[in-house]
Amino acid sequence: MMLHVAALAGCETIAIVKHDGQVEAAKQLGAAHVVQASSIRKAIRETRAFTPKDRGVDIAIEAVGVPDAWEEAVEMVRKAARSTFSAVAPWERV
Repeated sequence: MMLHVAALAGCETIAIVKHDGQVEAAKQLGAAHVVQASSIRKAIRETRAFTPKDRGVDIAIEAVGVPDAWEEAVEMVRKAARSTFSAVAPWERV
C-alpha cells in the first residue's frame, strides 16, 4: 500500500524485495526500480546506486515490522533525510 501511494503521489520509488514473486507485484504497484536482495548490505548498496553519487534516498518507508528492516531503512537514507516506520512489530513477553 505504501509503495502504491508513493508512486501515485509522483515519487520515484524503489521497492526492496526478497523473493522472485514480489518483483512483479512491486512493479504493478508502481515501483520505478526494484532491488531484489537476500542481504541487508546488498540491498543498501543497490538502493543507494539509484541515487546521485550513491548518497541515499530522500525518504525510506519501512513497512515490514522487523528489526533488520529498520536498520536497513536508516542506512539507505541520505544525510538529513527521513526514515518512516509504519509497520507494527510483534511484541515479545519478557
